[in-house]
Amino acid sequence: MKVFFLGTGGMVSASRRAQPSVLLWGSEPILLDAGCCVERRLKALGIDVCTINRIYVTHSHLDHIGGVAALLNERSKAHCSGTITLYAPRDERLEALVKYFSPRSIPKPELFFFEPPSIIPSPRGWMIRAIRAVHPVPSASYVVEVDNRKIVYSGDTSFNPELADECQDADLAIYEATMPLWMGKDASRFGHSTWKDAVEACSEARILALIHLSLESERELVSQKIGGNKIILVPSDLTVVEV
Repeated sequence: MKVFFLGTGGMVSASRRAQPSVLLWGSEPILLDAGCCVERRLKALGIDVCTINRIYVTHSHLDHIGGVAALLNERSKAHCSGTITLYAPRDERLEALVKYFSPRSIPKPELFFFEPPSIIPSPRGWMIRAIRAVHPVPSASYVVEVDNRKIVYSGDTSFNPELADECQDADLAIYEATMPLWMGKDASRFGHSTWKDAVEACSEARILALIHLSLESERELVSQKIGGNKIILVPSDLTVVEV
């Protein structure tokens, strides 16, 4: 299983970091979120946009779905066959945004809405579960099991005991680290986490990767040298990890 970190930033991040998107490639590729610039990151890695048929979206905020329109446009220009299916927690705002993103000249994605906790349709040989994330809008975290590997993707969330339980035996936990420590008391109010929240929630994960970095949380991570730990990664965009 290869994991491609296409976008590791958040709404306000360093310019070198695109908005959140992670590509998992097992028997076939799937996208977790599709923030701005996802189509450019795929191109930079030499990945054909026509291979992307499934996007598992955590929630309706633009930094997690803002790249869908550009990806659909690139697929249209490449004359890709088939359609993209967008899986997401039920949210009328997301449905409206997708309609806005999809002009008549571009094939619309199919929408599959669910209420977490749920088992989500997935490629053959995969098991993808959604659990409820703690965020101001309907949101999900994903648990992906394939090829005897377990990958947990937090999306945007403050501390969630159910997510922490899933992280403990994960081969890879991909966890947001938006909030600097000095704003830690406000993390639950905004539905986000600090890097310490992530480390504590995923203390037994084999590998922890911190993404959705804000400018301040990234500065903090650099000063703490948290990336020096062998099992804690602070990946840059286009980082590839074998799990």
